[in-house]
Amino acid sequence: ATGQTLVAAYKLFKIDMTDLTNVKFYMTNSNNRLVRVAASTTFDMSAYTSCVQPVFQLQKASGADTAGVSIDYVRVTGRRKT
Repeated sequence: ATGQTLVAAYKLFKIDMTDLTNVKFYMTNSNNRLVRVAASTTFDMSAYTSCVQPVFQLQKASGADTAGVSIDYVRVTGRRKT
């Protein structure tokens, strides 16, 4: 749980994979500032040897009415594997 609301608001998300033993996730808060989410969890991807690709997923409770999701812009940057 992030404590952040995603209803009827544009959000910016960032995944920092600078250190593959401690991948960090961020999203904008109500003040439009990037804040780290799930900070108490360590995401270790150091053993991953394949390529990664962005995936967008919307989940909801079975009784919840969710109209959809709009993705306005996607930018992916990183080092090329040599």
